[in-house]
Amino acid sequence: SHLRHIIEGLILSILNTNGPKSLEKIHLLLKTVYKTDLDYTYGETQTSEILKKMLQKKKIKFNG
Repeated sequence: SHLRHIIEGLILSILNTNGPKSLEKIHLLLKTVYKTDLDYTYGETQTSEILKKMLQKKKIKFNG
């Protein structure tokens, strides 16, 4: 839960700073650019689930 909150914050930061991104790009950024902030061991499936939950909570919008 706490980890998911941190991940959601990083995803929001990625999207607010760099604009819309694909699932693959978000996942890649979490695994590479943000690896110093977070030991991101999740696969794309888990990243997708986090994004779906963020959509349901209306934290992000799906574009295309």
